[in-house]
Amino acid sequence: SKGEGKSFMIRKICEYYSIEYIPISGAELCGNLEGDSVKKLISEYESACIEAATNRKLSCIVIDDFHKSLAASNQKNINRTTNSETLVGRIMNLADNPYVHNNRIPIILTGNNFTTIYSPLTRNSRMEIFDWVPEIEEKEKIVFNIFKQYYPQIDYEVIKELVNQYKDCYVAFFKSLVQDIFWRD
Repeated sequence: SKGEGKSFMIRKICEYYSIEYIPISGAELCGNLEGDSVKKLISEYESACIEAATNRKLSCIVIDDFHKSLAASNQKNINRTTNSETLVGRIMNLADNPYVHNNRIPIILTGNNFTTIYSPLTRNSRMEIFDWVPEIEEKEKIVFNIFKQYYPQIDYEVIKELVNQYKDCYVAFFKSLVQDIFWRD
């Protein structure tokens, strides 16, 4: 679901388990020149594999808003380009043959609409898709942790009451709220 803290939760999970979080924006995979998007992905993937081989450090690549990348341009009235075909092909290759320097780095995609992704990329064994729709208790914890970044002394009960009062609002609403409050203080 859109605005429900997918990227935030992945960052927190990586932080908790000491996994290096390597972010790439879906927009970064829309390079101006042919091959730019693939070069960016491969550069990050190979660097992570070398780091894993050298320092035995776990890491994952997270492509945020993948639905905005070239690989997701499988919509009506949008022509696929050589760049998008190459990117999709390389991601499928990494899914099928993920080992570089004897290491495999997970690639996590976040997005709001995976129906536009080239369907062979989403087949079983290449990709597992699930919707993130937090329950109210999960949303309370997410919002609490967001507020805690700005106000370390904040009481959980205050956040619980706030989230329950505005339970139909996305997590992104609360993030904007705390930032607005913080910058006004």
